[in-house]
Amino acid sequence: MPRSIEEIIAETNNLISFPAVVSQFNDAVNSDNTTLENLGAILQLDPVLTAKLLQLANSAYFGTSVPAETTRDAIFRLGVKQTRDLVYGICTKNAFDNITNELITNEDFWKHSLLCALSARTIAKIIKMHSPDTLFTAGLLHDIGDLVLFKLEPEKSSEAIEINIDRYDGLNQSNAEIDVFNFDHAEVGARLALHWNLPEVLQACIENHHTPSEGSEYAQHIAVINVANTVASLVEVDSHDLLQGAPIDDSTWKLLGVDSMVIESCFSVVQEEYDDMARMLF
Repeated sequence: MPRSIEEIIAETNNLISFPAVVSQFNDAVNSDNTTLENLGAILQLDPVLTAKLLQLANSAYFGTSVPAETTRDAIFRLGVKQTRDLVYGICTKNAFDNITNELITNEDFWKHSLLCALSARTIAKIIKMHSPDTLFTAGLLHDIGDLVLFKLEPEKSSEAIEINIDRYDGLNQSNAEIDVFNFDHAEVGARLALHWNLPEVLQACIENHHTPSEGSEYAQHIAVINVANTVASLVEVDSHDLLQGAPIDDSTWKLLGVDSMVIESCFSVVQEEYDDMARMLF
């Protein structure tokens, strides 16, 4: 009998922990008296995280001709909220790097996640959303529940994969997981994000990326991740045909205010950006 979602989250917390700097940085971001110097000083407590943020801030992806030399410079360039989101993404990636599983390599998992992140950021720019970099982080984290299930319930996860192939033509892993577990990887990921006190918009995108809803406060963000997930899967198999990926509901296009033809332009952008970003993050 598979474990309950509460048991899975509890065991995950025994396996994985965020560095203390994440909580300290988040608390400081939410404080009314925070300065860039305060925030920079907190990040400097983690040399690995500092190096990664400076690398990102100085990259062509985020940077300008003037180099960011300190954590304060990096935060100023990236923005406080974007820095916080990247901190979550980088630390989640690092936390899961030591968690092995039988069903997928970390390289394959994070390749799909990064492709989704890049797709989400590109789509957000196409439709002129105000938070493309938050959506980058949402894309990077959208499938963390999969890693948890693959690690803690490998046999049941394999059963869900087989059901997905046999019953849903490989296009609806969530329904297959619900058949087996009574919940899916999206709910597991969202519960973990809630426990880690990630921002509500990230929780919402993780939980609903397969089921966008017009009623959610973050409906448009969720819709972006829904489409980006399909785009990422297609890029992995070198296809640009959205009909070959997981079905995208008409309501999703309505939320985005575009049709599927507009998304065609993001494939080449994502493919061009992937190698450089993969080297920086991974």
